[in-house]
Amino acid sequence: QWINKEPGVTIEDVTVGEAGKPYRFIPGATTYGPADTFYMVDQGDRLYIDWSYDATNETRTFVLSYRVLGQVKLHQDVAELYYKFVGDEWDYGVQKVRITLTLPEGASESDIRAWGHGPLNGEVKIVGPRTVTWSIDKLPAQTFLEGRVTFPTTLITGEHARRTQKLALEQILAEEGKWANQANKSRLLATGGLGVAILSPILAIIWVIRSWRLGGRDYKTDFQGDYYRELPGEYSPAELAVLWRYGYPTTDDFTATILDLARRGYLRIEETESEKRGLFGSSTQTDYFLVRQPKAADDLAKHEADALEFIFETVQPARGRKADANRVSFDDIEAFAKKHASSFRSFWQGWVGLVRFEAERHQFF
Repeated sequence: QWINKEPGVTIEDVTVGEAGKPYRFIPGATTYGPADTFYMVDQGDRLYIDWSYDATNETRTFVLSYRVLGQVKLHQDVAELYYKFVGDEWDYGVQKVRITLTLPEGASESDIRAWGHGPLNGEVKIVGPRTVTWSIDKLPAQTFLEGRVTFPTTLITGEHARRTQKLALEQILAEEGKWANQANKSRLLATGGLGVAILSPILAIIWVIRSWRLGGRDYKTDFQGDYYRELPGEYSPAELAVLWRYGYPTTDDFTATILDLARRGYLRIEETESEKRGLFGSSTQTDYFLVRQPKAADDLAKHEADALEFIFETVQPARGRKADANRVSFDDIEAFAKKHASSFRSFWQGWVGLVRFEAERHQFF
C-alpha cells in the first residue's frame, strides 16, 4: 500500500491488522516477514506499507490506520482540508467507498463547505456541523476520489497546520464553481443529454433568423468602419474555445463548429414543415436537418472532419435512413445520444481531446 504525501506532510501512528487482531510492526525491515507482521518504507513523498498473512481460498478484511499531520492549510480567512482519499494507481476497482470526516466542535453547519472530485456518481454530504461524508459505489480501477472542505480557522490550533498567510476562500470557490460546471456538462453527456445541449443553441439561432424574416429589420447605425465576420486568426471556433475557456471546450463549441461548417459550405441547415394529424385536428410540425454538401473536405482540421464523420457516418446509419445518406435531422442526433449514450460519450471525450491537441499549434498558453 502506497500513501502519497505532499511536502510538509508527515504520517504517524500506523497500524495494520484484522478485527481484534493487530499485526506486529518490524522496524527497519525492507521486505516482508512472518505472518501477522508489517513493515514500512518512507520515501519522502510517499510511504510504503506492506504486511504478511497466511490465507488459502478465503476472504480477509484488513484494517489500515494512520494519522496524517500537516494536511490542513490554515489560510487567513479559512481553514482547508484537501485530500486524495483514494489514489489513481489501484489496479482493481472498489465496490463501495465510504469516507467520514469528523471536525472539531465549534462551527455551525452553514460554516462548512465541502466538495468531492472523482466519478460523477459520487456523493458528498454535510451531515451536520461536525460531519462530512463522501460515498461512491463501484469506484473503477485507476480512478481517484478526493475531497475538499473549508471550515472556520478557529476550529484548529494550528500546531500541525500549514500556514499560507493568504486569503484563499474566493479562489477556492472560483475553482470549485468551474469544476462543478464541467461536471454538470459531463453528467448531461453521460445521460445522453449532449444531443440536447448541442442542438439547443442551433435552434435558438434559427428562431432568431426566422423572427427576423417574419418582421425584423436591420438596425441602422452610424458605424463607418470595416465589419469582420471571420475569427481574427487562422483557427476554428473550437480551437479558439481552448483559449477562451482555459483549455476546456464545451457543447457550445461543438455547436459553433457545426454552424461554422454550414457557413463555409460543408453542410446546409434545412427547415421542413409537415402536417401532423391528431384526435383534435391537425398541426404543423417543423423539423430541421443537417444536409451534407459535395464540397471537398481536404482543408478541414481533423476535429472538423470528425464532426462531419460522426454526424453522417455514425448517427445517420444508426437511424437506418439509407435513402438519405447525406441528411440527418436534429431529432436523429438527440435520439442517438439517448439510445447510444456510451458511444456518444466516447466520441465527445475523443473530440474534446483532439481539439485541445490541435489547438497546441497556436501556442495559446
